[in-house]
Amino acid sequence: MSKEILLAAFLKAKNDSNSSKKTHQSQYISDVLWSKYKFKIDERTLRDYYNSYIKGEEHKELKPIVTKHLCKFLGYDDYEDFLKNKGDEKPLYSPPKRPKKINFVVLFLIGILCIVLYLGVDWKRKECMTWSEDHYELAICPKSFNPSFIPIDNERLKEFKKIKVDTNYTFFNDKGKAIVWYDKKEGKIEFFNKSGTHPTNGNSLKPVTQAIVRKYVFGEE
Repeated sequence: MSKEILLAAFLKAKNDSNSSKKTHQSQYISDVLWSKYKFKIDERTLRDYYNSYIKGEEHKELKPIVTKHLCKFLGYDDYEDFLKNKGDEKPLYSPPKRPKKINFVVLFLIGILCIVLYLGVDWKRKECMTWSEDHYELAICPKSFNPSFIPIDNERLKEFKKIKVDTNYTFFNDKGKAIVWYDKKEGKIEFFNKSGTHPTNGNSLKPVTQAIVRKYVFGEE
């Protein structure tokens, strides 16, 4: 069953991302699972699962939590919902089928609809978001896969920021819990106002500690 769920997820990613490359498809699945369900799994892990099934390694089953979120990615509430739909012999996932023949009236109506939409809709709708210096911005989704553009997450779009801190900044709440997160790479440290992953390198952000604040904000050794 894990094989069927995983292969269906890659098929959906192929159609949604318009890419035949497994790396792009697995990255698309990873991005959607994080942005919509806050479930983190890297694209390499997904590709490893996929390749194991292609090679016939049926013993390598998906972890239950991965199965659960792939079911959500496919449009099911959970694994039980998937089983129920399978019991009704509903397809796991398949692209919508186009009618073989379209008569003149239907074609004419489609043409009218296109004209109406062209006149009344901004065709430069912004359906993705991308990182810009210290915040996310709305962006037009590219036609081909680009890891710098991810599906819109309204909460992160409005609230997630890279912040500048100083010795007067409040790093902890009244209970001593961190309210600032950071990422440190090659001696360079960046601070953010929300938890999650770094918007450009994908690292998991860490909550600040007293030691980090003393060393990198107050300059203590």
